[in-house]
Amino acid sequence: MTDTNEAYSTPHWAGFQSLWRSVAIILFILLLLMWLLGYGPGGKSCQVPVKTVEKIVTAPDWIAPAITLNTSPDASVVRLTVGDDYVDAGAAAVDNIDGEVTVTTSGMVDTNTPGEYKITYTVTDAAGNTATKTRTVVVENIAKVAEPAVPPETLVTEPGILPEARLYFDLDSDELPVDINLTLSAVISYLRLNSNATAVVSGYHDPSGNYAYNQDLAKRRAQRVSKLLQEIGVSTDRIVFVKPVETTGSNVPEEARRVDVSIRRQE
Repeated sequence: MTDTNEAYSTPHWAGFQSLWRSVAIILFILLLLMWLLGYGPGGKSCQVPVKTVEKIVTAPDWIAPAITLNTSPDASVVRLTVGDDYVDAGAAAVDNIDGEVTVTTSGMVDTNTPGEYKITYTVTDAAGNTATKTRTVVVENIAKVAEPAVPPETLVTEPGILPEARLYFDLDSDELPVDINLTLSAVISYLRLNSNATAVVSGYHDPSGNYAYNQDLAKRRAQRVSKLLQEIGVSTDRIVFVKPVETTGSNVPEEARRVDVSIRRQE
């Protein structure tokens, strides 16, 4: 009985094996074709297209423009005497994003009235950042030099000796000394009596510290003395400036902040 069943089922098994092989071969061929054509796992035809999007992000602008006052070295403070002409030098501004930007100026100066005036410069960039800077204009009423208390001809006691004066200023200041009337009396009297005489004005400065600042301070002091001489009637062609030099005296601090006025006589 067993032998009969095995003999009966053997042909069917052989047919099934043949069919299985055929199917396996067909599947292998299909998979191979799909892989070659890019339809297999990881193939280019099965990949989802990726689109690259470039987005430019602009950082917020929080920096205000930088304002620079025109003229130097002491552009932030201008000193005038009552009656002087004043033309504002203006200012310039540069922004890190917008480049050069327009500056708006406000304020006024009355040179006929002593006082302290403010000129304000304002600038705003495209992002709305605002900057301001101020220039101070000081209009001073320099007192006239009083007449000498003694007759001019008695001030120079020795023939052939020309008068001179040393004016000592406060530290870091170009304000005229309070005793300037008395100190300059002999020099002024001589200039009034001798039309061929010239006033030589020289401002000294300390060799220590910022050289450019010290030199400019000495120059401003000398100019203040020159203006005073002009107010008492000495014409500008009779006033000569001598370039400031470093003091080499007795190491007295006052010597480094003085202005000398001497007489140069033309024979």
